[in-house]
Amino acid sequence: MTKYTEEYSKDPFSEVTAEIGERLQQILSASRQERWSETLSKMDMTHSSKQAWNMIKKLNGDPTEVKEPCAITPNQIAHQLLLNGKTNNRCKTPKIIRTQDQETTLLRNPFTIEELKNGIDCMKNGKSPGVDEILTEQIKHFGQKARQWVLDLFNSKSLKM
Repeated sequence: MTKYTEEYSKDPFSEVTAEIGERLQQILSASRQERWSETLSKMDMTHSSKQAWNMIKKLNGDPTEVKEPCAITPNQIAHQLLLNGKTNNRCKTPKIIRTQDQETTLLRNPFTIEELKNGIDCMKNGKSPGVDEILTEQIKHFGQKARQWVLDLFNSKSLKM
């Protein structure tokens, strides 16, 4: 290397300088080839793949992308969530105007056997029995006389109200 720099400082365009420069390039490329062979022989993907991936990253030349910090603060996110949760349009629910006549006339009419049958059919199976220890399945299997007795019971209580 020193020989090349001396010749180059004397005359950079001479044939001697060019020959020394070519030999220097051959020596450098042989040295690089030797280092590359050593590096690959030392590389073991089974035990340490991190070294191999680092080498691939270096050879690839792709710099890792630095993410810019987010311009939105946590307070801004919380503020927006609060704004999203609030609604300005509150619908007023219409109030039901109830009168004494309407309230009493609904229960004044006696229940029909069809209303009782519809009510019994709407009951869910598998519910726990009440205080009387009667299951809903038992009520659903009531005969005609038992249903009539229950209907009379409901009608007699509703008329007394």
